[in-house]
Amino acid sequence: MGKRQMNDRSTPAAIPAPVEPRRVARRALFGISISDGQRVLLLSILAFLFMAAANLAVLYAIERSRLDEERSAARYAALDAAADIQMQITQSLSTLHLLSALVRESSGLAPNFERVAGQMLPSFPAVSALQLAPGGVIQRVVPMIGHERAVGHDLLRDPSRENEAHKAVRTRQMTLAGPFTLIQGGTGMVGRMPIFLRDEFGDDFFWGFATALLRVEDLMRAAGIEQLPDSGYDYRLTRPMPGNGEEQVIAASIGTRILGGEVQHVFVPNGEWTLTVGRRGGWGSPLLIVFEVAVSVFVAGLVAGLTYLLLSQPLVLRREVRLRTTELEFQASHDTLTGLANRTLLCDRAEQAIRHAKRTRSGVALLLVDLDRFKTINDSLGHSIGDDLLVTVSRRLGATLRESDTLSRLGGDEFVIVMPDVRHESDVAAVCEKLIQCLGQPTKVRGAVVYTGGSIGVAMYPRDGEDAETLLRNADAAMYTAKESGRGRFHFYESALNDRMMRRLSIEAGLREALEREELEVHYQPKVSTRTGRIEGAEALLRWRSADMGYISPAEFVPMAEETGLIVEIGEWVLGQACRQLRAWHDAGYAEMTVAVNLSALQFRQRDLARRVEKAIGEAGVPASSVELELTETMVMENAAEAIELLDALRALGVSLSLDDFGTGQSNLSYLKRFPIDSLKIDKSFIDDAPRQGDDAAISRAVVALARSLNLRVVAEGVETPAHWNFVCDIGCDEAQGFLFSKAITGDTLGLLLAEQQARPEAVWANL
Repeated sequence: MGKRQMNDRSTPAAIPAPVEPRRVARRALFGISISDGQRVLLLSILAFLFMAAANLAVLYAIERSRLDEERSAARYAALDAAADIQMQITQSLSTLHLLSALVRESSGLAPNFERVAGQMLPSFPAVSALQLAPGGVIQRVVPMIGHERAVGHDLLRDPSRENEAHKAVRTRQMTLAGPFTLIQGGTGMVGRMPIFLRDEFGDDFFWGFATALLRVEDLMRAAGIEQLPDSGYDYRLTRPMPGNGEEQVIAASIGTRILGGEVQHVFVPNGEWTLTVGRRGGWGSPLLIVFEVAVSVFVAGLVAGLTYLLLSQPLVLRREVRLRTTELEFQASHDTLTGLANRTLLCDRAEQAIRHAKRTRSGVALLLVDLDRFKTINDSLGHSIGDDLLVTVSRRLGATLRESDTLSRLGGDEFVIVMPDVRHESDVAAVCEKLIQCLGQPTKVRGAVVYTGGSIGVAMYPRDGEDAETLLRNADAAMYTAKESGRGRFHFYESALNDRMMRRLSIEAGLREALEREELEVHYQPKVSTRTGRIEGAEALLRWRSADMGYISPAEFVPMAEETGLIVEIGEWVLGQACRQLRAWHDAGYAEMTVAVNLSALQFRQRDLARRVEKAIGEAGVPASSVELELTETMVMENAAEAIELLDALRALGVSLSLDDFGTGQSNLSYLKRFPIDSLKIDKSFIDDAPRQGDDAAISRAVVALARSLNLRVVAEGVETPAHWNFVCDIGCDEAQGFLFSKAITGDTLGLLLAEQQARPEAVWANL
């Protein structure tokens, strides 16, 4: 009874009051019960902190990447500029080697100095004048106008220059003095080559100097360093002053020192210059960083606010989908490597230009640009360097065009340009000239200097087609015509080019089967000794007689073999055939015979070339000393350091090395003495008019004198008349070849000539 009463009294206090779920809805977060509103606020704060931290991390990464990119761009700009200055100085001073040879060959008279110097100056834009100073006193200057005050100046007695001059005489080495104020006005540098002759007793005596005047502004302009400020860079080119070592400014875009700049060195014959390149305004931007931090905080706050208001919406997913959609749209219309328009976008832009041209009664030009030696560079230096080269070329092309033009990449090394609103064909030709000049400039990629060049085909709307595909097909045909014309050129489409394109396709298809069908042959052109008048060697030359197309000129199929890469297999076959034919001549009793085989650029870049040559010689069983390999100037000069290493490996086998078509390329004569070359071949173009004692005769004599000073043999090509023969004998060539003696003939036919020669002890060609 009492117990029941106690429970009755406690009942009202034991039962809690009813609770409204909507009013006091509770949630647990990190073990703490909070309301829905508090949870949203807390998540918004966490979102703000997370976004702020993420934005600052991204900002740091972007700023660091931007600074690295600025540094890298400045480093490459400094590297390119220093290389350009180095190349201009080296090429400019190479003129002194030829002048020295000209003086020595004429025993100090140099009668053709003014003419030869006048011909050389246009090819060396950094050289403003060439001078001869017998006894150290300047007497002859080309050009004379503007340099009259230099005549009579004694270099050995000038207080400001006598140390450099006496040093050149004492060391017998070329020197580069300056910069300093020139006697004839302005600032420049003088390269001096001391020349020594021999008297009647065989003793050397100092004849005087050959000098080249390089004005600072001309050198900087030729090297393109003046373009650095246009790209947003400041530069300072300095050198240590001789004697006190103080810094002397040679050229600069800024009057003060460049802090934290990228430094490259330029090596001159008797010193070292320093090129410093820095970004204008310094590295990075503090104001930009402050602005970006403020924006990051603002964005974080904005995201936090949106999170508070729209917590349930997947904003990140939406943003990612939108970004991916934009990327896919860009990838669908642009080249992934260069970022240029691809074929799809190109055709769309071309069709828009055509529709606009129809309304305005104007024209459209479609230019197809193909790099000339890209496959060789890609195969020899690697695809990564090839990709970097394509990116560099695309930037150069884009900088040359108008904003309204469209630049695209079709693939490989082919670029297409659409030029709308064309009024005159001459305007297109002018653009092509600029593009050819742009592509012809040397390009430095990862430390390697490469020379590409390009060929351009042009098709015009409405003359050559009324739609993009037709214009593109016709521009392609015109481009191949430009390549066949010698490369480095442009050509407008003509209706007859379609037939030539079909022939090209037929030749390319037939060439791939020519070796298997035994349609290729090796013929041999005799080489005659000027001393004995007898045949002592032969040059192996490739010929193709197709079963379907008949005889095809090497000028037509050899460039195609180089483009397709077939020249490597064909060249190795030619070398084997030539060695086997040489063995047959030796077995027949003509042991003095030698054979010369031309190497292509692709063969020369093979890492195992020496092993392949050794294998061909060993299988044929001929002495290596009877085999001569002929190379061109371009092959050995494109990458001189690697070329020297490969030439040394070939020389170690015992074969002879010859530099073909000497004088027609871009040789640096100072490099010539470093190459292990045995002989030079004077190009046919110098021999044609040489008997008339013109400029070609003077140059040929100078080449022979240069070869003699380097202990090299000289072979003259293109000897077609008795006058040619008498001339090459007179100037001291060792061997000659040409149609005067024989065209290229089979090995058996040449064997008959050798048998006839052996039966006649007298010199066959001596009395021409």
